[in-house]
Amino acid sequence: SDIAAQREFSDYAGPAKDFNHGVAYFVQKFKNCLVDELDDSFIHVTCATDTNHMEVVLDSARAIIMTDNLKRRRDSLKYTNRGTLKKSQRDLAAQAS
Repeated sequence: SDIAAQREFSDYAGPAKDFNHGVAYFVQKFKNCLVDELDDSFIHVTCATDTNHMEVVLDSARAIIMTDNLKRRRDSLKYTNRGTLKKSQRDLAAQAS
């Protein structure tokens, strides 16, 4: 197809040049891209020149990354601890026999 002939965002049904409807449209577009409805998904509407709001966006991104890393670390410790426990029980059983 001729991409130049395509209408931009042809599925947008809101009024032309309406900021709030446009934002709602793009927020829904991003939500539709999410694989799962995760609690740690944040959608922020901002202008890159709004330094105060960009700080909120970056803080949220840091929080997501840190939370994910802590969950991964916790899960790896659980696995390691279970493996150590099983090994200790095998060692005790071998010593008893």
